[in-house]
Amino acid sequence: MPSNIDGNESKMSVSDKFLKPFHKVFISQLKKGYQEGEHWKLKLNDEVILDCQMVWIQGRITIANKTLDQVQLQDVDDEIVTITNISSAPGGWSWVQTGRYVQVIGQIVSSGRDISVKCIKLCDLTENPIEEQMWEIEVIELQNLLKKRIQMQF
Repeated sequence: MPSNIDGNESKMSVSDKFLKPFHKVFISQLKKGYQEGEHWKLKLNDEVILDCQMVWIQGRITIANKTLDQVQLQDVDDEIVTITNISSAPGGWSWVQTGRYVQVIGQIVSSGRDISVKCIKLCDLTENPIEEQMWEIEVIELQNLLKKRIQMQF
């Protein structure tokens, strides 16, 4: 537990939605998912189905609309998703513009063809091209671990 300035433990309440894992996924995978109750499901294979309520995606901003408080993001597979709630993310609109390569951590808020993600965190990765180059490999490797196609050895 975090401590306050006097060294005493403080009680902090964290929303249940933040206690769920953030899954690294491609936008095309989000669009192939399905709604089950309040949860968005993503089937990786017959044994592994992810609860993708919270996602981590990366891509390039193709449209930035401050009036609507949203951007459109395009990833490695050329799929596009709308990211909403930009002004509530740390830093807000101070640096957001088309052409930037960004990381988005957020919550799926709609499904189907017009899927969108409510932004919780938005990071500019434009100045670090390695982040963009490694993204596809990271997602594939992580999902292969989840599907038990590869194993980590220590």
